[in-house]
Amino acid sequence: MSIPKDPTADCIIHVNMGGPTLPNIIHQMTGVKIRVLERKRQVLLPNGATITPMPAVRINGLNDATLDQLFTETTDIVMALRASNLYKREMAGRCAFESCVSFHVPVDENTDVVMDLTLNRELGEKVAVQLYASE
Repeated sequence: MSIPKDPTADCIIHVNMGGPTLPNIIHQMTGVKIRVLERKRQVLLPNGATITPMPAVRINGLNDATLDQLFTETTDIVMALRASNLYKREMAGRCAFESCVSFHVPVDENTDVVMDLTLNRELGEKVAVQLYASE
């Protein structure tokens, strides 16, 4: 988790992801499809274009309705995401190149995809304590 020194800035949690449901999660969140050919991932954009990551590609996007479905057990993360500065700008239509949800997709199908979630600083720190506090 990246927590900046600026107390008003958003923080970012990085989640390594893999497994058979990964392409479905990316498609639900971004509208972009992932397929594997010859053990290499390919990105299929909604306009029909195909991209082979070399060595990786970042996919930004947010389907707000999907958040609650994907994070059913982690409502604190959803609340922190929706309270972030970036989420508010994105929902207002002011973000063209950023998203509060993004996926770093490497070409190798055996390498985890990294999902980055931009969270509100205060709520993100509480999530960090829940995730990383030792008992």
